[in-house]
Amino acid sequence: MQVRNLATIGGNLCNAIPSADSAPALMACNAQVEISDGKKNRNLPLEQFLLGVRKTALNPGELLSAIFMPPPVKNFASAYYKFSRRKAMDLALLGVAVSMTVENNIFSDVRIALGTAAPTAIRVREAEDFMRNKPLSDEIIIEAAKLAASVSNPRSSYRASGKYRKQLIQSLIPRVFATARERHERKVG
Repeated sequence: MQVRNLATIGGNLCNAIPSADSAPALMACNAQVEISDGKKNRNLPLEQFLLGVRKTALNPGELLSAIFMPPPVKNFASAYYKFSRRKAMDLALLGVAVSMTVENNIFSDVRIALGTAAPTAIRVREAEDFMRNKPLSDEIIIEAAKLAASVSNPRSSYRASGKYRKQLIQSLIPRVFATARERHERKVG
């Protein structure tokens, strides 16, 4: 209980495990990290900080000193969903984070990030590019989910097969966008 209550988002990122919940959520919000050696600082997009399973861009003597997220713009909404077997203290079989900016019912910006779909949390740029400048519609979201599943390459493990994770990607992305859409409509409605 003490570790759970004292843990930090920075520690979750520095642990660099594929199932970390904070990484895809922060990636979808375009987060950057600040790395410091006590004398100088350097900033990296979160995607460049996570290099592999338990591997980060930290050099000896450096630490993660800050996490920056740009302030949300007008018409921005986001959501994260962790799919796991149990509700408490379980690693994600798949984590899906989305963010969107919608202007006149058109996606002006979209980000989709997945956890446990690769050795690190990843953005699915092919699906994001497909959605950008298209109408906010179930059909576009479903096609983007299919595209995200087709370009992902999740590994199989004792927890879930790669094939199962691909199916989760395809079915969860529309659900997470539905939550983001509800949040968007509450803001503008």
